[in-house]
Amino acid sequence: MRWLRHLSSGRRLLKQTPDQYVSKQASKAAEDAAFKSALLSEPFSYDPQYISPNEVNPVSQRPVPINVELLQYKPLRHKPKHAEKCATITLRGYNEDDLIRAGEFMLRAAYYLNIPCSKLKTLKTEKRLYTVIRSPFAQAKSKENFHRVTYNREISAFDANPEVIDLWLSYVNKYALDTVEYKASITTRQGLEWIEDATLPEAYADLDDPVALKVKELLNGELFQQAQAESNTTAPEQDGKPQEQKETKREAKEADKADSKDTKKEAKAAKKDAVDSSSATTPTEAVKEALGDIKDAASKVTSQVNEKVKEVVEEVKEAVEEAVEPTKAKKDE
Repeated sequence: MRWLRHLSSGRRLLKQTPDQYVSKQASKAAEDAAFKSALLSEPFSYDPQYISPNEVNPVSQRPVPINVELLQYKPLRHKPKHAEKCATITLRGYNEDDLIRAGEFMLRAAYYLNIPCSKLKTLKTEKRLYTVIRSPFAQAKSKENFHRVTYNREISAFDANPEVIDLWLSYVNKYALDTVEYKASITTRQGLEWIEDATLPEAYADLDDPVALKVKELLNGELFQQAQAESNTTAPEQDGKPQEQKETKREAKEADKADSKDTKKEAKAAKKDAVDSSSATTPTEAVKEALGDIKDAASKVTSQVNEKVKEVVEEVKEAVEEAVEPTKAKKDE
């Protein structure tokens, strides 16, 4: 049937000749041009109408303040300068009008606190369907459907002081609506100057574990402190390649270019010496020794624990056998 309807409409279009179609389009264009020229020919005066005139109210004997008059319009916003996001507030609720009212209230408060904000952004709505039985006895077979729609909105604030953001959120929380769920995520920025004053935590102060005590001794030892001092002094050299490694590489390349076997052997020896010298300068040997001592202490502790567990298991077996022997003797009698 649909195909037949399309064919019927097509037949009506085919009844018009090309000349008739062109003439109709030309007449429509002429009518539109005449309508526009008629609008622009007559002069008109622009007199905007205000909601409340600038006069004194006879009842209150006071003029209407401009912030009250602005409630009839959309909320004003400051433009962000640096576009650094400070906070994002998400609003959730089942009534869309309440969400719009809460979002406009937040935007107006942010405008008077000089906080640049984005528009009230609409997020994806959540639609859920719940199917439940009507009653557990008589109407257990008949079902009932409940449809719930959750609306979401989002506001993001930019280029504001954290103290001003806290003041804004506290004011919004004071006059929050019960039908709206507010969720705010604040982004803060902090420098890295506190790393210079950072020290190792006192994690092994009040412990009786032998492994922890051994670790404490190694950390407080002279070898670990020397390795740490050497690593701090050689850190900038490791970032940029040292000259010694470059020289050894050049020597190795020159040795590889030689054709004779003697020169190749000398090059291999030079390479080995360069690797040994570079590895000797690295401060990781003391750290490796410290890790080896830690592993040895841990293995000793685990072996002691295993021996104690074996002794306890043997004692339990002996006690069980002693308890079972009299019962066996009675059965034999």
